[in-house]
Amino acid sequence: MNYLIYLFLLFSIGMAGLTSPTPFKVTQPNGIEIQIYNQGNHLQGWHEYHEWTIVKNPQGWWVYASGNDGFNLLPSDLKVSSCKKYIKNHIIEIS
Repeated sequence: MNYLIYLFLLFSIGMAGLTSPTPFKVTQPNGIEIQIYNQGNHLQGWHEYHEWTIVKNPQGWWVYASGNDGFNLLPSDLKVSSCKKYIKNHIIEIS
């Protein structure tokens, strides 16, 4: 019986899997294309752009996450752009 339990656990862990390391393109409402990554596993997941966590807001824009409410990521007003200079000059790490 213990053998079946161990086999089940091993199979479950093997099937968990991580997200794909391959980026995919999304289009902002203004037509700008950006490449984003899926992160996480089968229990939780999120999206990243240049290692910053992003979320899609209710208006359909991909924006940087400003934090969380304990369960969900909260969108900021800062839209994701394909301009790296914009990112370096306008994003501030929150400690």
